[in-house]
Amino acid sequence: PSSNGQNDQKENHRSSEDLEREARLATARRALGVSKGAGVEEISAAYRKLARTHHPDKVANLEPEVREYSEQRMKEINAAYSELKRQWNDPASEGARAG
Repeated sequence: PSSNGQNDQKENHRSSEDLEREARLATARRALGVSKGAGVEEISAAYRKLARTHHPDKVANLEPEVREYSEQRMKEINAAYSELKRQWNDPASEGARAG
């Protein structure tokens, strides 16, 4: 194979990584209920609001089903916020200051 064919494969591979990263970020934004153009402050505020609602201490005296749901939701919220924070801290990503 020519070197051009190898470069094309690398380009395609990088594109699939970009698509995967964009899908993860879209999922994270959905979990926090923010739009694609949301900035750091908006994302942080959404995280804090959801974390207050679903925090284990807030639901400790509620029904087991509610506690289970909130526990699962809190995991999603934390994972989403971590994913978006990773993007902010990665200088290589485009729009590193926005989600």
